[in-house]
Amino acid sequence: MPIAAVPNYLRQNFNEASPGMRFGMYLQLWGINRRTRAALWTTHDIGYEVRGHNPQEREVKYENKVSALKAATELNPAYQELMQCLLARQTEAFASVSDTASQVCLLAQSTAPFTTGLGNEHPLENGFAFLNPYGLPYLPGSGVKGVVRQAAPVRTIPASPFPSASSPCRRVPASPSTWSAIWPISSA
Repeated sequence: MPIAAVPNYLRQNFNEASPGMRFGMYLQLWGINRRTRAALWTTHDIGYEVRGHNPQEREVKYENKVSALKAATELNPAYQELMQCLLARQTEAFASVSDTASQVCLLAQSTAPFTTGLGNEHPLENGFAFLNPYGLPYLPGSGVKGVVRQAAPVRTIPASPFPSASSPCRRVPASPSTWSAIWPISSA
């Protein structure tokens, strides 16, 4: 059973904590010796099983990374509701902009995984971005903008920035001049 690197008075039940706190501060990754309950400060537990041709008790390592990530990424109902409230607030803010020429809506579906937060130090050697102060995971706009910028010269763009239910984004061939009006494209 992996433990978090926190003082004993905090206990080890972090189900009500935000995903950001569970991934950052309360990540239950650190291993213990399952017999003595001593902390190992490695990313695996040590258990004991009878194994081998000559049956005898041996130490067995149980990796904690997968279980730690699974526990950190679960959204309890309170955080699911918070995420819906934040989405509603963003939608209302977007709709309240009176200058519709400055509104852009791009409908997109990722065909490959996004990788964010690689510059963040973490014991799992990867990172996630969390929206402060809520602790909810999100994709930073700068990362999405970088993906769109790289795809711009070879992909298509929406014909209208305002898709409707009856006519979703229509695709038109993109040209460097079209995209340079949105994002400058270097000639290098």
